[in-house]
Amino acid sequence: MRRLILILMMVSMPSWVMGSPARQADLPELVELSSDILVGVVSQSESYWDGRRIMTRHVLETTDVWRGSERSSGPIYFVTLGGRVGEIAQRVSGAPVFRRGEEVVLFLARSHQDELHPVGLSQGVFRVENAAQVSMKSIRRELKAFEFINPAVAPFPTRLKALKAAVLEVVQ
Repeated sequence: MRRLILILMMVSMPSWVMGSPARQADLPELVELSSDILVGVVSQSESYWDGRRIMTRHVLETTDVWRGSERSSGPIYFVTLGGRVGEIAQRVSGAPVFRRGEEVVLFLARSHQDELHPVGLSQGVFRVENAAQVSMKSIRRELKAFEFINPAVAPFPTRLKALKAAVLEVVQ
């Protein structure tokens, strides 16, 4: 009965009042759902039509591999929902948007078409803040677009080095 009431409330609310309803993944779930966990710099993005929707293919210049089949450094391609082709733009609530030159940690899953996609839209994206020392680099997530339907999960590490240690502990 509670579930029915929740669904009716969500349907009756205007879409601008709430974010995208989603289940928040904790760190072990993100790791489990990821085929590849990579650190790198976004060097290029190109949007294209995929049938009736717009997708964006990004190039990640990989600097570190925490998990996955992509064991060598160098460019890796991954795809996100939305983008701009000519005068037409499509934005998907909760989908990450990347800037050229941005350093990120990506939790990626392979689609049935063998394309890499961030797990849980923006949930699988950690943005790395510039710092003089690698050990001092902080990370942040952009989750404002979501309205999580499950209880809060354990907080994620806020430093790159601590996140790597936590991920490698789960992978082991």
